[in-house]
Amino acid sequence: MTNKLTSAEFYGNMDWFDVDDDIDDVDFPAAFIEAKRLWTEGADKNAEQILKLIQPYVRAWFVPAAISDSEDLFPDQSDFSATKINVVGVDFSTDHFPLVKAEAWFDVPVSELFAETDLEERQNDTGEYIHQAISFGWEIPSSSGEDPHVFTYGNHQGVEGIYVEKH
Repeated sequence: MTNKLTSAEFYGNMDWFDVDDDIDDVDFPAAFIEAKRLWTEGADKNAEQILKLIQPYVRAWFVPAAISDSEDLFPDQSDFSATKINVVGVDFSTDHFPLVKAEAWFDVPVSELFAETDLEERQNDTGEYIHQAISFGWEIPSSSGEDPHVFTYGNHQGVEGIYVEKH
């Protein structure tokens, strides 16, 4: 069997994630201040506007290496950024970063073996699941022009990851 790579689409979501990182040196964009003001005025009536302000800063990655012994399915163990992210909920009841619900789609190279594998059976047999490869976080521009600050989730209230289709 050859290890010819093809591509597969995956979907993932994370329910109300937050950040555990040290954020003392971060200057939050004006969009965060405006989104929090709108949320305080009325989260429901301003939901669409809040989501539009926050979404540009949310990031998502598919990290094959987070799934043990996944090299035969994902020969490229690099992190893959989402091709699309959709923020579906924002809650400013905590300090700094808001809690966020988000979903994302990923295009990930897979091996020929992937197409021949019953993914559900493999996951049940190994105890290693696609959702383990799903990660969300934030990318906040640096006010000094340096590389942006990247913060990954610290805690969440649920994550889901599924195989959508092969390309």
